[in-house]
Amino acid sequence: MKTKTVKALVLVLSVLLVGCSKTTDEEIIESKTPNIEKVFAFKYIDNGINSIVQLNPNNGSEIKTIANLGNQYLRIAKYYGTTDEILGEVNENNTKKFYRIKVSDGTISKYNYNGYDDFVIGENKIYAFKYNNNNNSIVELNPINGAEITTLKSVGINYLKNFVFSQNTNTIICENNTTKSLYKINSTNGNTESFNYFGYDNLAISKNGQLYGFKYTTNNNQIVELNTSNGNEIKTIKSVGSKYLKNMFYLNSTNEIVGDLITNSSTHNYFKCKVSDGISNENTFGKYDYFIF
Repeated sequence: MKTKTVKALVLVLSVLLVGCSKTTDEEIIESKTPNIEKVFAFKYIDNGINSIVQLNPNNGSEIKTIANLGNQYLRIAKYYGTTDEILGEVNENNTKKFYRIKVSDGTISKYNYNGYDDFVIGENKIYAFKYNNNNNSIVELNPINGAEITTLKSVGINYLKNFVFSQNTNTIICENNTTKSLYKINSTNGNTESFNYFGYDNLAISKNGQLYGFKYTTNNNQIVELNTSNGNEIKTIKSVGSKYLKNMFYLNSTNEIVGDLITNSSTHNYFKCKVSDGISNENTFGKYDYFIF
C-alpha cells in the first residue's frame, strides 16, 4: 500500500513538474517575442472621405480603418500610447481643433485650442512648437484637451522643425531652421544646446537614443547615423540614389528605419532598412500623406 502511494505521489509530482516546465517555457518564449509597434497613416482622398488607417508594420498593407474624418484634414498627428489615442489638429471652418481619436473604436473628441506647427511626445507628455513671429516657443500641452500647461522654452525668432524625443536623456531634439543647427532642449529644465550640422530632411530616433537622418543630395540621397550629442555624421546606413524617403521613423521591434520611399510623384513604396547592415526591402503600398507613430 505504501509503495503504491509513493508511486502515485511521484507520478503527480512529475506531472506537476512537466506542467510547470511547460508554462515556464511558454513564458520565456512570450517574453522574447518583440512587442510590435502600432503604425498608422493619414489617408487623404481628393474630394472624398479622409481617414486614419492602421498599417501592418511588416509590409505597409492596410489592416483596418480607425476613423473616417470626412473632408477634414488632420495635421501633425501623433500616436499617444498612454491612452491608445491619436492626437492631432484639424482646422474646422477656420477654427483650430485639438482632436483625440480612440484607436479601439474610432471615437473622436475635439476641443478648441490655439494651434501649433508641430507636436512631439515624450515621457507621456505632449510638447508643441508655437510659432509667434519673434517670440516662438516650446510649450507643454494637456493631452486631454490641448490646453497649454507651461512654456518649456522661448526661442525667439528661431524656427524649429523635425522633432524627435530622446527617451534616455529626456531631451527634445530638432533642427533649428533659422541657424541650420541641431537643437536640443532638456524637457526637465528647458536648458538648450546648439550645434552646427549638415541639416537633414527627416530625423528618426530609437528608444535607446540612436539618431538617424535622411540626407538629401540630389542624386545620392542617404540614410545616415548621427551622433546624438552634436549631430555629427557617424556613418552611412543606406544610399537610395535619387529616391526620396519621407515620413521616416524607427521601428524598435525590428531595429529598422521605415519610411515612404518615392521614386516619382505616383510611385510610393513602404521601405524598411536594417540599421545593422543596410539591407532593405520595399513593398508597393497605398499613397498616404504621412505616417502616425
